[in-house]
Amino acid sequence: MTGGARIALPGFSIECHRFAPPATEADDRARCRLEGEAMLADARAGASCSLGGMPGFVQNMDRAGPWQPRPVLPLDPQARWP
Repeated sequence: MTGGARIALPGFSIECHRFAPPATEADDRARCRLEGEAMLADARAGASCSLGGMPGFVQNMDRAGPWQPRPVLPLDPQARWP
């Protein structure tokens, strides 16, 4: 899309647990690690693995008019990082 405001789409959600094993990049990718256009495609899909609010935000922005989404790396480590 062209025109409209440029909006960064970061994502960060963390739940810490002292006794959980450290997370690896492979753990992160297994949950739902998307980057760039794949993040937008997932948010616009019927069944998304993105962070909770991302699909609704993207879909509402699409309906509101022109905008320039700028996806960045979302992180959702859950209870894996001490």
